[in-house]
Amino acid sequence: MSDKKLVDKFKKSGKPEYVAELFQRYTNLIVAVNSKYLNSKEDIEDATMQVFEVLLVDLKKHEVRNFKAWLYSVVKNNALKFKKQNQNYVGFSENGESNIVEEESGVAEKEILEEQLVLLEKKMSGLKEDQKECLKLFYLENRSYKEITDITGLDEKKVKSHIQNGKRKLKIELEK
Repeated sequence: MSDKKLVDKFKKSGKPEYVAELFQRYTNLIVAVNSKYLNSKEDIEDATMQVFEVLLVDLKKHEVRNFKAWLYSVVKNNALKFKKQNQNYVGFSENGESNIVEEESGVAEKEILEEQLVLLEKKMSGLKEDQKECLKLFYLENRSYKEITDITGLDEKKVKSHIQNGKRKLKIELEK
């Protein structure tokens, strides 16, 4: 059953097994995105389980045309929210000193990185959908041309073209 059909069936029936199927189908993607933003195995597992709960609520509210792309955004936003909620904890080193200075500098670096990611996403919104999807799959998910071809249904030459043209356009946008 396609992602779209599962989403539609969930919206009509409210039965969580449709969301469970989608969640199971994309568990590797969810874990990979969480791993990008979170450090510990426990945080990654907790954030991954939170995504299921978020999907149960958000799928009812949003019109989802491309589930995989939408899911990526949901997982990323959830991971950043999870990280922010859990970074307020200030620990102490073995000698009892607070590590708040280390934490504050790390937070500043992470905020800069997040600003850069938001800018990148904003600039990517100007690309064609196929270019965006191919770039995300290739660079963010480290997928091969063959895998991208299988996922998107595009032929390999088109995939390579979308990646090359998308990368060139994105570079131009970022230099503005």
